Amino acid sequence: MVHDHRILHIHSISAIIALVVATVVKGQVCQSLLQRGSHAQRLLTSPRLRIITVTGTPVAKRAIEMLKVVKPTMTDADSIVHICDPGCESALNGSLGDITEMPDTAFPGGECTICLQKSEHIAEAQQNPQKWKVASNIECPSNEKAYECTGLIKAQMKFVWGLIHEVKVAMASQVQMPGWWMLKDDDTYVSADAVMRALSAYNTDDLVWAGTPGGYFGQEPPLPMHGGYGMIFSSGLAKKLVTEYADMWKRTEWNEIFNDQGYLYDVDIFHVISSIPNVTVVQDNDGVLDNTAHGEYCLSDLREGKPMQDRCGHAMPYAQ
Repeated sequence: MVHDHRILHIHSISAIIALVVATVVKGQVCQSLLQRGSHAQRLLTSPRLRIITVTGTPVAKRAIEMLKVVKPTMTDADSIVHICDPGCESALNGSLGDITEMPDTAFPGGECTICLQKSEHIAEAQQNPQKWKVASNIECPSNEKAYECTGLIKAQMKFVWGLIHEVKVAMASQVQMPGWWMLKDDDTYVSADAVMRALSAYNTDDLVWAGTPGGYFGQEPPLPMHGGYGMIFSSGLAKKLVTEYADMWKRTEWNEIFNDQGYLYDVDIFHVISSIPNVTVVQDNDGVLDNTAHGEYCLSDLREGKPMQDRCGHAMPYAQ
């Protein structure tokens, strides 16, 4: 009996030691994640929604103003990051909070170039040489003249690179993935909590793509998602895009830019998602449609004297 008590005592001590070691290791892992910077810190407390906003140093004022009205609609379970150009973080001096700079290596050869083919682009380049700078040592497939990408064109890759990068960071962090991801412009308004409530019936592990339909091609639904109002991905679809379709998406965007064939990211991602089986496309959810707005289009309606949509109320002032 004494021998049995000793065995039990030894087992108890071993269990206590194991519990202490596990607790210490867990604490070290959490501390390591916290030391990795703002991404890991946010993801530790942001399992519901991660908003990815694309902006640039010259137009960051829009992003700063829009953040002021979007932030109050978010809960502690939500987070937002801004994808910007190199040097943006130091230039803005913390005014946008969490910033990730897209490196030039996002483009083949480390430079964004475009071989102009469309007559309107060629005419604009000739009229505005300060905006359209000739790219040296670039060979175009049909001997067109190559130019450096303008800020608007270059920004299209920020959407692609931004989502891929952020989802990879989340997957590598080994903490719980946000259930939803939103990709949007810096003047796109979203009432985050309202949109999350509107999508609460969907399983985030499924492949779900939600937003406002666009009318680019006149197809039958589902239509391309209108990037100006933002587009929302379930974690299941976000992981699918990153692990199986990232190269296809980047290659599609880059080829469209380089060959001047319609580089808008929301058109290109439609082609990519259309190739993924079993995606549920949500384009008629009133909770999403009524709680997202694009400042650029709201302001355009105002200038043209058109009736303003209710959802333009928050977005309109920030599209200056």
